[in-house]
Amino acid sequence: MDTQTDKSLSHTKLYGDLSEATQLIEIAIKCTDTALGIVLNNQDSIALTKVEKERLKRILSSSNSNAIQSGQLLEKCQLSAK
Repeated sequence: MDTQTDKSLSHTKLYGDLSEATQLIEIAIKCTDTALGIVLNNQDSIALTKVEKERLKRILSSSNSNAIQSGQLLEKCQLSAK
């Protein structure tokens, strides 16, 4: 492979990682909102959508250990919010 191809593959991996990180952040915000809604108002203010749950499962099963660790924390947050 030439250096241009290497750079393209590197950028593709980087954007994929950033996309997963963005999705984790969005899910974390919803988990936090849900937990705060339960604590403050004794109600489930925002639930994760089916698509978000699938994203979380997909990210959890990825080979990126940081995403797995973050996803496990988010999953615990979601379970404790229920």
